[in-house]
Amino acid sequence: MPKRNELLNKEIKMSIDKLRYKEPESEHDKRPTFYLVVLILVTVAVILSLFKYFL
Repeated sequence: MPKRNELLNKEIKMSIDKLRYKEPESEHDKRPTFYLVVLILVTVAVILSLFKYFL
């Protein structure tokens, strides 16, 4: 019966796991710009409506 090399098996398993790992796509960068644009548009709309009301 062949002797198993535990260290080699562990190294192979770690390299396979490293190759299988896929970093999640970063959607975190997209969301703040969207909310920033919405915030700016709402602010401009409120300021324009206040100018029309007071002038």
